Amino acid sequence: MRSGKLEKILILGATGNVGSKVFKRIEDEKYNVVGTTSKIDKTGEKIQLLNVEDDKRLLEYIRNCDIVINCIGPSYKYKNKIIDISNRLDKGYIDIFGGQILEKSLKNARRNVSIINAGYEPGVMSIILKKFSNFFSDPDISINLFSGGNEFGGYAAFSDIILSTINGYNKSDYYIKNGVVTRANSEGISNTKRGKVIEPNYRLYLTKEMEKFAEKYNVPNLYSYKQVYDVIDNLILETCIMLFKLKEIDNPDNIILESYEKMYNISFIDEFHIKAELLKQGELIDKIELKIKNTSSLISILVMIILEKMLRGEIPNGGYWAFEIVNYDELINKLNIINDNTRIYL
Repeated sequence: MRSGKLEKILILGATGNVGSKVFKRIEDEKYNVVGTTSKIDKTGEKIQLLNVEDDKRLLEYIRNCDIVINCIGPSYKYKNKIIDISNRLDKGYIDIFGGQILEKSLKNARRNVSIINAGYEPGVMSIILKKFSNFFSDPDISINLFSGGNEFGGYAAFSDIILSTINGYNKSDYYIKNGVVTRANSEGISNTKRGKVIEPNYRLYLTKEMEKFAEKYNVPNLYSYKQVYDVIDNLILETCIMLFKLKEIDNPDNIILESYEKMYNISFIDEFHIKAELLKQGELIDKIELKIKNTSSLISILVMIILEKMLRGEIPNGGYWAFEIVNYDELINKLNIINDNTRIYL
């Protein structure tokens, strides 16, 4: 791989919520970048029209670049197609959405670097938890992880939530205790701040990816809470039930899009937070909290860290999860330098 800014970087989905932030951040650094979009009205000098379901054209685009950054999503729709092409052509690969479903493709990255799950869960969130890595071997410690906010994500992220949920990606009301996935007796904990039109709650919500992180680093006790709004949660549940009943349907996009448009009308302030607490026998001994205007900007910073490490040749050929190659200090230092509407509380 050539070093520096001669590398040609291809960003798939460069006009979406996440992709547009990633594209701008990389373009601002004067890298040789080209993006693709499925929307003809969003094309331009460096943004070209591409339907990723056109395998022949997709193959041509990937063959003519050095590094692929996949911001398309949803992983459960396109499966392993894009990462498998990149691995076969020995191209560097960074996936924003892909998690467990892409893991089996990592073993095929032998002459290239492939990185999955460079999004916020568990990408950013698990890297935040690495602040406590010196304590992971202590069976008496536990971690409380809170995330959520009023952020309104893009269609790709919403679609991925729906498709991954009906495929068993997450487990509501589960946590990790003594290294074992355990079901809770109650659904979650209520937020004490009341009086809003849409009242949020925190619910235990364990994803397959967070399970992977806990297994990788031997985290003994992990309680991951996601902030949910009943009206949005019910909308997601209703959509999942509808698709499950119609599981033979060839194209679920219309149903998902209808629900997404409904959610658009009930969403409000853009802000997202991540709070992690380290406890020993119930006593708080360390914590960190991040508040950011939106996760797309935060994800673009993580992608930039990974891309720079890849271009400097710091990552040996092979397949990785994002949390395996970025440490806590790297992420926090980058956030402090960029100061991209991010507030950090230690």
